Amino acid sequence: MPWKAIPYDDDKREMLQSMYKVSGIPSLKVLKSDGTVIDNNATSSPLNEAAAQAWVNGGACKKGCCH
Repeated sequence: MPWKAIPYDDDKREMLQSMYKVSGIPSLKVLKSDGTVIDNNATSSPLNEAAAQAWVNGGACKKGCCH
């Protein structure tokens, strides 16, 4: 999957950090194309097909669903 990342020296970093309440790194958020958050803490989700399918369906990967 092509993951989007914000370079540290990018001017938009602080604005996005505030908008999506990023408090530390690493941080992985899954968003819809309109910017709506699907999974606010995807770092705790396994990066597998079941998790990707949950995100495509518009939901976060919950324990027991994708683990």
